[in-house]
Amino acid sequence: MRHKLFFVLGPLSFVLCPWSFDFGHSFVIRISSFVISFELIRFVMHVNYSCPSCQQANRAVVSEETEQLQCSACNWTRPLPADKEQRTHPQTCFVCGCRDLWRRKNFPQQLGVAIAVLAAVLSTIAWAKHEPLWAFGILMGSAALDMLLFTFMPDVLVCYRCGARYLKFNPAGETPHFNLEMAEKHRQEKIRLKQSS
Repeated sequence: MRHKLFFVLGPLSFVLCPWSFDFGHSFVIRISSFVISFELIRFVMHVNYSCPSCQQANRAVVSEETEQLQCSACNWTRPLPADKEQRTHPQTCFVCGCRDLWRRKNFPQQLGVAIAVLAAVLSTIAWAKHEPLWAFGILMGSAALDMLLFTFMPDVLVCYRCGARYLKFNPAGETPHFNLEMAEKHRQEKIRLKQSS
């Protein structure tokens, strides 16, 4: 549901060539040639998952009004929880029903490792050329970049069992971070299921 407040700037009220500025999940400003509209919208969450039936990669948009997930390539469907609050902050995985979810930053781990390796290589080269200020500056710069990315990148929920990722979820509530013991538990479960099938 959207609540709109319109400010008409001229005699014409139709929308021409609109631009949108998104300030978060719940506040959007749309500007046209003659109309500025402020829209208050509910949280909308994105779910990236692989279909359990055909393994097709899917991206679903889930709001409080969404009733089910549906694969774009086959007939697989799964109903969402009846509680509307859980549809924007899941307590269990929508895809496989697993209760074990963990929180991480929505940032590619490979890119983070690449930044650290590049900083180490460049600082080593600077040190070999007897430039200690450059060497320490590179290390401190990479650490500052890492801290900025950690601070400003949004969180994403991940399912231990199927790897489904939940982006732009409602931050209400607490979700633990990665637990190696829990990940190993689900890895062993996958191995046992493959061996029994």
